[in-house]
Amino acid sequence: GPDPGGVRVAMVDEGVNYLLPDIAKRLARDDQGRPLGFDFWELDKRPFDANPARSPFFPQRHGTRTASLLLTEAPMVALVPYRYPRPDMSRMRALVEDAAAKGVVIMNLSLGSRRLGEWQPFFLAAAAHPDMLFVVSAGNDSRDIDQDPVYPAAFSLANLITVTSADDEGRTAAGSNWGARTVDLRVPAEHVLSTEFDGGPVLVSG
Repeated sequence: GPDPGGVRVAMVDEGVNYLLPDIAKRLARDDQGRPLGFDFWELDKRPFDANPARSPFFPQRHGTRTASLLLTEAPMVALVPYRYPRPDMSRMRALVEDAAAKGVVIMNLSLGSRRLGEWQPFFLAAAAHPDMLFVVSAGNDSRDIDQDPVYPAAFSLANLITVTSADDEGRTAAGSNWGARTVDLRVPAEHVLSTEFDGGPVLVSG
């Protein structure tokens, strides 16, 4: 298909259902019309939305919802989807390098963990690309991540913005993380209409 043009934004998540027409038409593509992006979990060019960690029979489908919100809020975006490398987080460095080579200027990461060591490769890669903006999730654990860090949200980088969810009145949403030093923005993100993996509507929060 044709490249939609616009700002190339990478989404690092559990993949995306790129078979849905509304997502397919917004995928950044190469000169031959092939979608950009990569599955760093299974190491192929099909970053399809699936996280079997909870159950291989009932995989989580987080990425499609996230992509739907991103594309709705930012109509000028061409999406470059990545499936994060759960089996080997050292691949995060290669993921950032791959995105930079494909012209990505903004990277969204709606994931994180308490394990500093597994996020060090990402930190080094992000620091090496000061011209790329990284937007990361503060997390949904109801805690102060200044005191109990979540990564990559707690990293101190000039090109990294940590975002948490707020209610309609601007207060930190129930269940969302906070931190006077580590969290940069509260964004209204409660009970927002998104697209489910099967293409149907769904209300999401966080």
